[in-house]
Amino acid sequence: MTKHPTLSEFATNEATDSRPASQPSTDETVTMTADERVATYLIEDQMANLADAIREAVQNGIDSPGSTRVLVSISPERSLILDDGAGVDLASTEGRRDLSVLGAGSKQRSDDETIGEWGIGKGAIIAKGAVRIWSHDTALHFDYRDRRNSGPWAEINGRDGQLEDTDHHLEGMLVEIDHYEHEVPDSDSYRWRRYVRDLRKCFAYVQSRTDVSVVINGESVDNGDPLEAVANSPHPSLIRETDDAILALEYAPHEGLDIYSNGLYVTTKREYGLGGVVVSKGNLTLNFARNEIQSGCKRWQRIGHALEQARDELYADVSDDRLTAESREVMVEELAADSKRERTSGPVGSCSSWQRSPVLASRRSRLLRRLVGSLARRKVRTNSLSEATSSSIRATQQHIDFVSWLLMRRHRSTFR
Repeated sequence: MTKHPTLSEFATNEATDSRPASQPSTDETVTMTADERVATYLIEDQMANLADAIREAVQNGIDSPGSTRVLVSISPERSLILDDGAGVDLASTEGRRDLSVLGAGSKQRSDDETIGEWGIGKGAIIAKGAVRIWSHDTALHFDYRDRRNSGPWAEINGRDGQLEDTDHHLEGMLVEIDHYEHEVPDSDSYRWRRYVRDLRKCFAYVQSRTDVSVVINGESVDNGDPLEAVANSPHPSLIRETDDAILALEYAPHEGLDIYSNGLYVTTKREYGLGGVVVSKGNLTLNFARNEIQSGCKRWQRIGHALEQARDELYADVSDDRLTAESREVMVEELAADSKRERTSGPVGSCSSWQRSPVLASRRSRLLRRLVGSLARRKVRTNSLSEATSSSIRATQQHIDFVSWLLMRRHRSTFR
């Protein structure tokens, strides 16, 4: 079994070299290591706010073997996260390591059975308040910022934790975060209401993917089957299911597309010109903060291709006069992407790129007709608008100019 340092020891010693500096070797292998400051970064800076720390604790509860439900109670003073999973034996060396070593644990990036990935969420949790982690007959305490002077927190600070035997046995695990004052917005402010709202949104489709229910302040956060997400939409909509994801799409480009990795909310994307939700079947490859998809994620690349095809079909049901600025921008980007694909699809000197792909040519003609029709209608409407809309008019004219250039390019290419 690999021996890990504790949180207080989490730093990689730099290798030393006995050779004089004037005698470097070009044959040696150089290994990138981590400085002590990396541990501090992982604890203090990886998560933006208290809601992110609570999210990490809830994720751990969802991933606990045998877990069926995670109960969350949040108030301005403290948060409690209780799951009914197998828990952790803090009396064992392995159990203590899992909860005190950044990166330790059984989670793997390729494991679609869990929604966690890095094993570093525990660092975010202890940065936001004095923490008590209770499982079975033992509790582990942290007071990272040294703000508590009583009880098991009195003699600890930083990354040092204190173990304590409990009076009662607890199946599963209870995480209690006694919030640091500067981490909590005013309880009457919109920011506090946003914390609760964002947490509910974060786990909206977890139950559909994991069969684990999440209850926050007495109310289930489950949004049900993602296939029903746009069932009552007032906008044109469609549903698609692939091997990689469930796509529930609607023509609401101003709202954006909510992306869920294995049921866990990640981000909202607006560049697709769509509204609705995408729930991946399995984990997407995410960054440390779990709020963006990494560019090399193969699953997302396949989902993106399915999104583009579904968008073409959905836009066909939208009348020209309902196309928004966001929609037109997406269509122009599609035209540019198609042209780029055609330029690289055949050898130099072959027939016109506009003739090489009948499918792309047909799609381009359709997009151009719709863009010209939509922009012409918009230009007529803007003639009667006030000067306050001048920036919008200029943006519209830029779209028209670009489409006109594409039409001229097509004409020249066809008769070349």
